[in-house]
Amino acid sequence: MEIIIKQTLTAEDHYEYNMHHISKKSKMMYFPFVTGFLMLAIGVVAFITSQDYWVAAFAVLFAMYSFLWYPKSIRRRVRNSIAQNPRFNSPLELNLLISEEGVKITSDDLENQPFMEWNKVLEMTEGTAHFYLYIAKNQAIIVSKTFLSDEMTAQFKQMVEQHLPVSQIKYQKKKQ
Repeated sequence: MEIIIKQTLTAEDHYEYNMHHISKKSKMMYFPFVTGFLMLAIGVVAFITSQDYWVAAFAVLFAMYSFLWYPKSIRRRVRNSIAQNPRFNSPLELNLLISEEGVKITSDDLENQPFMEWNKVLEMTEGTAHFYLYIAKNQAIIVSKTFLSDEMTAQFKQMVEQHLPVSQIKYQKKKQ
């Protein structure tokens, strides 16, 4: 079985990938919530035990920074990074050939045409608009759902399930 996917990746697709990676894989988005709750607890304890308004006010302000501003600054940094990268200035036309042997990427924009055998794929995760075939800890092949019919999606999932262990496949949870 072979699946041929002709897709166009835009800067928005790369943004979605980076945000998926940051929130699902790197756990970087947990940091503001952990520090925010910790600082909020410190502020409450400081206010109750010593009624030190300055410490409590500082802790509450830092907690608000952690909850509100820090996640927005990460999103802004990702957008700026993509905007400054010349590779993402124009859409990238890619052809993916997914077969029993692996995934081949072809494009007029690429100097070489990489081929990834299935044993080189570390895991597959599903995002809202894409599938991500991770080939390194922070590098993935983006498969856009926009360019997949229902039949192609079923074939893609079947191919992934056939070649990757269940522990390396993470589908998006269906909303009920």
